[in-house]
Amino acid sequence: MFISEEDFSFATRALELASNTVHVMEFTRMRTMEAMFSLIRKGIENILEYNDNTEFPLESGQIKSFMTKWVLFSAVWGIGGSMNLSTRTNYSNNLVDFTDIETPPISNGVSLIDYEIRLSDQKWHLWKE
Repeated sequence: MFISEEDFSFATRALELASNTVHVMEFTRMRTMEAMFSLIRKGIENILEYNDNTEFPLESGQIKSFMTKWVLFSAVWGIGGSMNLSTRTNYSNNLVDFTDIETPPISNGVSLIDYEIRLSDQKWHLWKE
């Protein structure tokens, strides 16, 4: 059975791109998926901790907004974490093409790896801010 490019999920595309990229350590799908899911779990833990320690817990729409972006962030660092900086930068910027998730502006000198998602507003922010 032939699977067209349109049938690939975001994770499948992210893994496929990473498997064809140079890594500083041996690339295995299992290791990178474990790393990505560990980061996703950390995002969930962050939400639970935030909601336990605030008067205004996140509502379901806010959680969805945060977690949608956090999955992309998790793919960048979980799957792309074993790439060198230059390769990871290119990889992260290419991931944007695989999704309709809201992403920050990508330009010369600023890439997706330069951003984090804040729970307080569920938006991308330069981590150097």
